[in-house]
Amino acid sequence: MDRIDIAKLFDRSRSQLRDEIVGLVLRQSFWQQRFGPEIIDRLALDIVEGSLSALSKSIRYGAPMLFADQVRWHRDQLQAVGGSTGHVREICTDIWNVASAHLAESTLAAISAPIQSAFDGLSYAGVAQRLGVFHADLAEALVAATADAHWHWQAIYGPGGRDRALYEMWFFVDYVIDTLGSGKPDILRRELIWMRNDLTSRGLSTLHVRQLAWLLDQEVAARLPGEAAADLRHVMEVALPAIDDHNESCRALLGAQELIVAEVADHLTTAGLSPHSDQTPAEVGWYLAYLADSIAAGTPGPMCNYTRWMQHWLSDQGLPDTPLRYSYEVLYRAVGQHLPESASREAMAVIQAAQRLL
Repeated sequence: MDRIDIAKLFDRSRSQLRDEIVGLVLRQSFWQQRFGPEIIDRLALDIVEGSLSALSKSIRYGAPMLFADQVRWHRDQLQAVGGSTGHVREICTDIWNVASAHLAESTLAAISAPIQSAFDGLSYAGVAQRLGVFHADLAEALVAATADAHWHWQAIYGPGGRDRALYEMWFFVDYVIDTLGSGKPDILRRELIWMRNDLTSRGLSTLHVRQLAWLLDQEVAARLPGEAAADLRHVMEVALPAIDDHNESCRALLGAQELIVAEVADHLTTAGLSPHSDQTPAEVGWYLAYLADSIAAGTPGPMCNYTRWMQHWLSDQGLPDTPLRYSYEVLYRAVGQHLPESASREAMAVIQAAQRLL
């Protein structure tokens, strides 16, 4: 069967292929979470239909770059609104899976050549390429340090949620690679803002997003020291201010956090309520993280939700909530002492709301 006949056969199946591909793509929650239900028509008519049309031309003319150019164009469009290279690769994979399931084996070589050309064309050079070699390893390392190791992350993913955690961490690394490869810092800025909104809605804090950035920095430095690690650190330093809270009270809390953490941790250790004194400052730091998110949001919700989490966690360990009660008492006094009057009023009101749950 020659190229013209394969292209004609492909075109006769395009409507069915498009609908099945769109169905597969929409199994990933990213699309409707990020863009709403209106993305369905755009996905079908612009992205998938446009890709299939370009693929047909590539087959007909024996020119794989026609499809590869279309795919790169789609990546540019998606990157500008919050997508990444990984999402484009998923669509290309879905196109191949559906086409290979429906069309004769004799047609597949002509179809696979443009798709492989598209995959090749999505690769970057330089530091982004070097980082891409460790893409899956970095995602696995992030999961090991978060969802495998800390109950905060385990609480949002649940006992069977490791695959979801790995998927999300893979895409976090993907956005970093896109930022390095494209030289567009807005890609990572937008993703960090999205991650903050998403993770805080699920019970984590802004500090957890920063933690991911720090962990990735450490993992990259261990694998690619020198220029690559420096480049990553630079893009993180440029992007992370996007999730800073510019509220005056938040800035005051940030400026005083070391004093407050040290004071509360010291009281807990002295009172015998902190058996692992080396971990106490970190635990107190989480209280401040949720306190800061509450002040920034103008509602005690984040700290109240974390308080409920802590109660459940302590109960699961067979422990009373005495350390939590005492921590909030000391924290209440500390913010009153170390923050300006207006900031301390806001902070104390949030802490009081959380104390009422105990």
